[in-house]
Amino acid sequence: MKKNLGLTAALVTAIALPTAGPALAQTLSVEEIVVTARKRDENLFEIPISVTALTDAMLEQAGIDNAQDMSLMVPGLDFRQFDFGGRANPNIRVRGMIQQIITPSTQIGALFWDGSYIGGGGSYIPLGDLERVEIIKGPQTAYFGRNTFAGAINYIPKTAGDEWEGDVSFSWSPTDHDEFNINAGVGGPIGSRMGIRIWGGYDKDGGDFSFDDGEPFAQFRDTNLSGTLTYDATEDLRFKVTGYYSRATDTTTGVAIKATVPAGGCGILYRGETVNVVNGEQTPFETDLTTLTIDNFCGELPDGTNMEFPISRYPTVSQLFPPIPFTLTNLTTLNPRVDRKNIIRTPTGGLGGWHQSYRLQFSGEYDFEGHTVTVKASRANTGTSTRVDFFFGVPFLGFVHPDTVFGIGNDSAIREFYYEARIASPQDQSFRYLLGVSDYNQHYIRAVDPRRSEIDRQRSTTFAVFGSVDFDFNDSLTLSAEGRYSDESFTAIEFGDPTLPCGVITICNAENKFDAFLPRVILSYRPFDGATTYVSWSKSKLLGLATQARFINSIAPEVIPAAAIDVFGDFTPPQRNIQYEIGWKQQTDRWAFTLAAFYIDWKNQPFPAVIFTPNGGTSSFRGPGDSEYTGVDFEFSSQITDWFQLTGQASYSNGVMKDYSNFGSSERIGLAAPGVVASDGNPVRNHPEWTGSISPVFTGMMGDRGWFVRADYLYTGRHYVDYSRFNQNAARKQVNVRAGIDLYEGTTLELFGTNIFNDKTLPTTAGTTTAAGARKVFTGVYQASEVGIRLNAEF
Repeated sequence: MKKNLGLTAALVTAIALPTAGPALAQTLSVEEIVVTARKRDENLFEIPISVTALTDAMLEQAGIDNAQDMSLMVPGLDFRQFDFGGRANPNIRVRGMIQQIITPSTQIGALFWDGSYIGGGGSYIPLGDLERVEIIKGPQTAYFGRNTFAGAINYIPKTAGDEWEGDVSFSWSPTDHDEFNINAGVGGPIGSRMGIRIWGGYDKDGGDFSFDDGEPFAQFRDTNLSGTLTYDATEDLRFKVTGYYSRATDTTTGVAIKATVPAGGCGILYRGETVNVVNGEQTPFETDLTTLTIDNFCGELPDGTNMEFPISRYPTVSQLFPPIPFTLTNLTTLNPRVDRKNIIRTPTGGLGGWHQSYRLQFSGEYDFEGHTVTVKASRANTGTSTRVDFFFGVPFLGFVHPDTVFGIGNDSAIREFYYEARIASPQDQSFRYLLGVSDYNQHYIRAVDPRRSEIDRQRSTTFAVFGSVDFDFNDSLTLSAEGRYSDESFTAIEFGDPTLPCGVITICNAENKFDAFLPRVILSYRPFDGATTYVSWSKSKLLGLATQARFINSIAPEVIPAAAIDVFGDFTPPQRNIQYEIGWKQQTDRWAFTLAAFYIDWKNQPFPAVIFTPNGGTSSFRGPGDSEYTGVDFEFSSQITDWFQLTGQASYSNGVMKDYSNFGSSERIGLAAPGVVASDGNPVRNHPEWTGSISPVFTGMMGDRGWFVRADYLYTGRHYVDYSRFNQNAARKQVNVRAGIDLYEGTTLELFGTNIFNDKTLPTTAGTTTAAGARKVFTGVYQASEVGIRLNAEF
């Protein structure tokens, strides 16, 4: 506590620095940023699509070192690196489009490393040594393809400059279990034709909370290495090799909060409609919630004040839930079906996650007669194992003793291969074109922890031919037409319990595929120097998911009767996204802004309905639904005076379910619904309509030392946490502050405060389910208040 008070006092003193004195405006001026969102160099404020670009300097000044924090400052982006289920897969949400079922083949927002798709490991790849990050909103099928159904994020690594240079930084925060980060990078030329850049970092983050036995909860320890080697064989022929290695560990992430309203205490009359899943007929119903026999939340989620954590990270045999034997051996043993992949780290005991990922990527460019030929090949491998408490601290069944742990987990491996070749015409002519071909292969296997037999073994392939043409009618008006012919297939090699017969409950060698032409058309107009306006139309498709209709019929025929099995089939129909966008961009020497309005029509979106299985666990039926979104993204930066800069962003997105039905625990138990509930017209789950941020930055001189003070106000709006338009999560208002001063040339000392007012609002991953005859919230933890110090040196 004394350490916290001392740092807080130092931070307040730094913030109180005077704002007079000579400016360091050269560090804050509105700079010209070049992006490669369309596979060629273009000015950020001239490219006619919605792109947010963050350079390494921007990330450093804001103190951002992970994608989740970055997304708080990007309109229309919600990048969740972890939730109650751990860090196996990130959930990348763009403009409110949320995929409820996340696997490497189902993501609708895709992450890329220098243009190659990252199917695994995206939750812990750092932002430590990047030239910039490009967040591209809307379907990006033509240029990026795989899983860019809603948007793409491209990490572009740093390369060596003309001179040797390096940097090192160290930060520390005296949170409950001490946080610190150290990283260093160095790069430069090797002779006249070759350059190399190497970076490494270690981060111990989180751990602001504790298990009941005092062990740190939601603490992450990540070790990362990355490097890039460039070789200019001739003036026209260039090669690059880049890649990374990540090794990450966490102490699990899922917590729970008990219901806050006693049975009979919710005086709400809930009205809705049930739906016949065979013929679609809807029937009105109403429930007097005063008749509920369980504790509940009565429409309002609490904050994180009373989060409940598992009793121990290292439970004893007597503390484990007895109905499903989960011995101590399971905490240190991989499922034998995936152990042979040689990428999955063996758990070292206790609850938590153990992850590792690596990528090696080669690319080359050759210029001839104004054309550029580019080739790329990438190989990646990712493994993860998790062991979590399914109770999230709160026992699931009423007869279970409170001091128990229901341990579950899974082990998974992802292997990826990506190849691409393309040719681009000269860019200094009125007619320009690009033509390319790509091939992607993904092998995925996931198995439930050693005591159970469920398996999910998949293979996904995508072969595509893509291209674009641009034609300048004059200096101001340009028509762009882009497209990709994509042949995609997904094979469920094994899905379910392999001890059961194929074709009855377990799916074996079932193929789901489509081939389609996916276009985008853009008309852009430059009314005057520094301004770009545009309108666009795009279409994207993505494979559907396994419905599990046969399996659900076997355990819950009241949800999926036998007559409905053939209606639903083995897979939901291919997803379709049609999107319209109109935008305006403008840049001057002192200010710049981008504004984009959009309409999205999402067809055949898969949704899970949670079903309780006979063995006490849960499964989910996947059914298709339709949703639509209308909204606006806005961001700006301005150099108001030589010593004052203001940046900010805001996003509004109204997401509505057009056609969807659900039979989850919220409807069945929390609302006592008499059947499958129709959610037509209800808001999209976990989707705030309003988000935004604003960041004032002051700079000045104290003697011969430069200084800066920055504050970030981050807002996430109120939103529903289920599709029944009932339970809501409050708005989150977070304030971060940073203050720094140059100790001497190239070395800066900073003090920082994160969430300084300790807003405890739960993250957008929060949901509800049943527990001990009541409701509970299940969620990842919120960002707790912290203060710290950072030292950065460049040489």
